[in-house]
Amino acid sequence: MAQEIKFGTDGWRGIIADDFTFDNVRRVAGAIASYVLKYEDAQHGVIIGYDTRFASQRAAQVVAEVIAAAGIPVKLSNDYTPTPAVSYTVKNNGAAGGVMITSSHNPWNWNGVKFKGKFGGSATPAIMKRIEEELRSGATPHAAKAAIEEADLKTPYIAAICRFADMALIGKTKFKFAIDSMYGSGCGILAGIFHDRGVPFVAIRQEVNPLFPDINPEPIEPHIACSKRWPTKMRRRTSHRRRCRPHRRGRRRWQLRGLAQDFLRPAALAA
Repeated sequence: MAQEIKFGTDGWRGIIADDFTFDNVRRVAGAIASYVLKYEDAQHGVIIGYDTRFASQRAAQVVAEVIAAAGIPVKLSNDYTPTPAVSYTVKNNGAAGGVMITSSHNPWNWNGVKFKGKFGGSATPAIMKRIEEELRSGATPHAAKAAIEEADLKTPYIAAICRFADMALIGKTKFKFAIDSMYGSGCGILAGIFHDRGVPFVAIRQEVNPLFPDINPEPIEPHIACSKRWPTKMRRRTSHRRRCRPHRRGRRRWQLRGLAQDFLRPAALAA
């Protein structure tokens, strides 16, 4: 019996390796493909992106393969990318819809599949209802396989941000900004924009780390406590960087050692 899949806000989320499996991802992708074929202009294609979580890149590839097998052209991000970049590309390219592999603010051991409507925003309840209907029917459409094209979704999105925001005015403020990407798919984007324009900044948690050490990737308390302390520490000219980086080398070794012990312990007990 197939595992039940429940949709929430514009998509489905589940615990990795429990609910979020590649088989279930294929089922959801088949339902999305069937929806697009029935209710959208499928030849306009589907945009697919993914975040920095465990298995996100591979899950995006799985979704791309299923949708392309239904005869729908796919543009697949060539790197992890922020969700708004998928929305922007859908709208800007006139695509039939978009898929983002992410679990948003959920803990590190979750992942999910979100669907974006042709208007670029989150799928409406009516759209999600139709996708759920296709899922319940077990839809997995097949046709002449369409192309899967890898695409850079970040660069056009960054250019759009810079057109929208008054970067010259931001530069004139002479403020020094603190940037906290929380190990997510926005890593390096704002830092790169500021760097190219000479805007002073300090950046923390910019590297990819799917464990999201000590936080959930959600910009609320208590997860932003580290970034909130930065301005005070900068004013005092004290070195807060070490204290504020739970991912520093020694801590990371400790985390990896703990994970290795967890994985090896059952084998040792079995022996």
